[in-house]
Amino acid sequence: MYDVFLSFRGKDVRENFVKSLNEVLVQKGIKTFMDSDNLMMGQEFPSKLKEAIEQSRMYVVIFSENYAESWWCLKELVQIQGEKNRTKQLLPIFYKVAPGEVRGQNPREVSEKKQSYEKALTAHESEFGKRKVKKWKEALSKAANVNGIHLHDGNMHDCIPRIVKEIEKMMQRIGRQLG
Repeated sequence: MYDVFLSFRGKDVRENFVKSLNEVLVQKGIKTFMDSDNLMMGQEFPSKLKEAIEQSRMYVVIFSENYAESWWCLKELVQIQGEKNRTKQLLPIFYKVAPGEVRGQNPREVSEKKQSYEKALTAHESEFGKRKVKKWKEALSKAANVNGIHLHDGNMHDCIPRIVKEIEKMMQRIGRQLG
């Protein structure tokens, strides 16, 4: 049903980055799932997201500073990890965060601002329990170990053509594997 499922923390990147990325992908004929574009009023949110993840060929996960604050994002990521296989691939984009920060490595060695993942996960433990948060940490770690695209500074919109090109290459590989 969808070529690409976009997972992201809306308040960080929806308006300034993801919206532009999605527009370019759609112009290229790539069918995307982006919650604000594909969820209709009155639809049951969790089941539609689950269905979209199951029916997507690949996943683009945009890790931003506040991604881990959202338990929805973390639930999506766990489901994405469950669906990912040889024909369903993941492209992580590290938007002003490093993979080590997403994995929660060496939190004492990074600045206060960059400890957002560890802080968010610790806060989630009181509401969701250590077991669920452990699952989320494992999903974050797995995803952060996948070779992805790093966007640190400068004009993020300049990187969109590079990201789209990588998505197109991945889609071609998926097509060959299915074909």
